[in-house]
Amino acid sequence: MKEILESVPEFHELQETYSTHINLTKMCMSIFDSFKLSKIANLEQSLVLKTTSDGDQIDDNVISELVEILSDQELE
Repeated sequence: MKEILESVPEFHELQETYSTHINLTKMCMSIFDSFKLSKIANLEQSLVLKTTSDGDQIDDNVISELVEILSDQELE
């Protein structure tokens, strides 16, 4: 069955397309992680909504998180 599928040109095209999408996704996630965008997005939402992702009210700790992100040398 594997040999039959591999002999079909459409299978190769789909396989290449799938591989390209997987590689692009990995590249995007690498960039997303390197810029710590998840941490930044969570902090942004907390500031806008005045609650944490758990639904708790934000406290003075949010300011220290903001300072930590703004002073992170890796993000320059």
